[in-house]
Amino acid sequence: MDLCPICSALDWDYFCTVPDRLRKILDRSWEIYRCRSCGLGRTIPAPNEEDLLEYYPPSYWGDVLKTIDKFQTGQLVSSRSWRQELEKVSLVERFISRGRILDVGCGDGTLMEYLKEKQKNDVRGLEPQKNLVQKCISKGLSVIEGDAERE
Repeated sequence: MDLCPICSALDWDYFCTVPDRLRKILDRSWEIYRCRSCGLGRTIPAPNEEDLLEYYPPSYWGDVLKTIDKFQTGQLVSSRSWRQELEKVSLVERFISRGRILDVGCGDGTLMEYLKEKQKNDVRGLEPQKNLVQKCISKGLSVIEGDAERE
């Protein structure tokens, strides 16, 4: 495996395996590794641009933003999609109770909001889509526009 892009260490630990839950492809999964030095998580194999476009088509973000707005007004308190966000928070909480967290591909910042509010962590984000970066900034979140593989 490559050097850690954050701290340049070459000391990775296996973290978990995650299935393709969006497309429900049973024989497709990814392994997540963590850098022992700085804690960065890395997906192996990294999704390529074609995979990312399939998972996040332009319509995806419009739907997500509508869902967030409905949740914030109390219309979707127990929605299935929101429970998935809470599952992500629970996973993070199992391994990190305090500290600094970088959410790469943070979208609209929902996960960041929960982690910041619930755990009082120093949470920052990196997001390639300018409109989502602006949404995060309007919520008071610390997010920069960029791509982790290219920055």
